[in-house]
Amino acid sequence: PGGRPGTGAAELAALPVGLPEALERAAPHLGDRPVERVELKPEHGRVVYKVKAVGGPEVVIDAATGEAELKGGMKEPKPEEPKGDKAA
Repeated sequence: PGGRPGTGAAELAALPVGLPEALERAAPHLGDRPVERVELKPEHGRVVYKVKAVGGPEVVIDAATGEAELKGGMKEPKPEEPKGDKAA
């Protein structure tokens, strides 16, 4: 009681899409990048897996339907600030 909807043990066990299938569905979007983290959480009235690649995209997998959605792309290095004083 008092927990977030969709996160009880019985509810998690009843999810149509388990962790192995979520990782399988995320793999084509992640390429060769290793997985940095996986989260399972309620979001916008549904339960989703968020699979994040190291230095790459995050894929959101609906735990009920298996639908995959790419969130964000490759992170590019920040441009270096010019060194030295600027001429006035």
